[in-house]
Amino acid sequence: MDEVDSNQIAEWKFEYGEIFAIGDSIFRSLTIKEHKALTIHREWDIAEAEDYIVKTTLLYPEFTSLEAKAGFITTLAEEILNLSGYGEVQFAKEKMLEARERCNEVVNLMKIFIIAAIPAYNDEDLDRFTFAQLSFKVALAEQIITVRQGGSTLELIDPEEESVKEKAKTEKELANKKPGQAISMDPIAQRLHTGLG
Repeated sequence: MDEVDSNQIAEWKFEYGEIFAIGDSIFRSLTIKEHKALTIHREWDIAEAEDYIVKTTLLYPEFTSLEAKAGFITTLAEEILNLSGYGEVQFAKEKMLEARERCNEVVNLMKIFIIAAIPAYNDEDLDRFTFAQLSFKVALAEQIITVRQGGSTLELIDPEEESVKEKAKTEKELANKKPGQAISMDPIAQRLHTGLG
């Protein structure tokens, strides 16, 4: 690849999130797993560790075609570590602040709420939704949380079954009614009772 076109850059950003460039070199962040390899391979000398960092994250050009100017691999490896968040503490703190701000954006707050209530979803699943679908999932998550906290239960009402229950209740009241006493289900008797009452 002689030049990197905008489509390739877009693909890398989609796959890796942030990408960085120093001179003609384009690279991505080192993942946590990749960074752990540095601590696992204690037998590596500094040059081997630096080569590993650059080879692992370099997107362009190929590692073998890098112009190995004196100290370039060392400088590039240090920058990769810093930009990946494993170097300077101040940079890592800034990245955390940026991430917190992004989490407070409305869509991200909605996604957090859904994932907390419905762990079967992940961030990538929710990115496929429209705002309307995401809103429905938030409403669903609210109901799930309410139910978990004992706030409500779902009752499905069968009108026929309710009618039978009401009829049985009225018949029982009629059977137990004293002379002159109103039946609780009789709306006319209830209004008379309230008016006299």
